[in-house]
Amino acid sequence: MLALVREVRRRHPGLWLVGGLNLALVAVFLLLMPFDHRTVTGIDDWIKPLKFAASVGIYLWTIAWLLPHLRLPRWLAGGLGWAVALTMLGENFLLMSQAVAAPPPTSTGRLPTTRRSSPAWGSSSLSTRSWR
Repeated sequence: MLALVREVRRRHPGLWLVGGLNLALVAVFLLLMPFDHRTVTGIDDWIKPLKFAASVGIYLWTIAWLLPHLRLPRWLAGGLGWAVALTMLGENFLLMSQAVAAPPPTSTGRLPTTRRSSPAWGSSSLSTRSWR
């Protein structure tokens, strides 16, 4: 396992770092869950950020593994890797801010629909999909 982590780091240090931070966040979210009793539709408020951090960590390490196999100039592959890493870091920040700033449910048991960062939500996802 350690050899895999070292190889991912060798292939792209930026993707390795941000992917590793995401995987470390999984442990942080697991530690926070017992102390925060808020739920959204009956599910712990930290489940979505936890799953997102795990999937982003795996995704970034997969991109780091596969990026050298593309027939791209080294500078372009490196730039793409950093763009993906920084984009996912921003997405993580938005998702975590949603979990931290989530107001308690209203008297009807529903969460208010407005949140401060909602206009930016997923903007980087949309911008990366528009080139297809």
